Amino acid sequence: MISNINFMLLPQVFRYALVGGSIATVDLILFWFFVFQLDFPYLWVNAIGFCIGTAINYFMSARWVFTGGIRFKPKNEIILIFIISFLGLIMAQITLFLFINIIMLPILLAKILTIGSIFYWNYFSRKYFVFRLK
Repeated sequence: MISNINFMLLPQVFRYALVGGSIATVDLILFWFFVFQLDFPYLWVNAIGFCIGTAINYFMSARWVFTGGIRFKPKNEIILIFIISFLGLIMAQITLFLFINIIMLPILLAKILTIGSIFYWNYFSRKYFVFRLK
């Protein structure tokens, strides 16, 4: 029974990984450009990219990954997504800061590891708090 449940979730996780991976790729490219080419502060660039990525992720996830509008009205879904994402942003900022300033990783490697670590928070919080069926 458990293996059937895991098998049924696989397409959803795969779709979410495609959505998240696409957004993460764009975020990483923009991060590189603004930090290394324009010399913007990395935490500001990370925060702005995270917010834009969250908005795009919501619309793509609600249409392609999860079923939107079942548990909450779309307005309430967006509010929940941004609350969850704000928590994710705090985690991402702290993680990125620790990777760069404490562990002394190169900035791009720190950004990639931060994206990977926040992926799980984003997926499971959306799946179980926002888009969970009644």
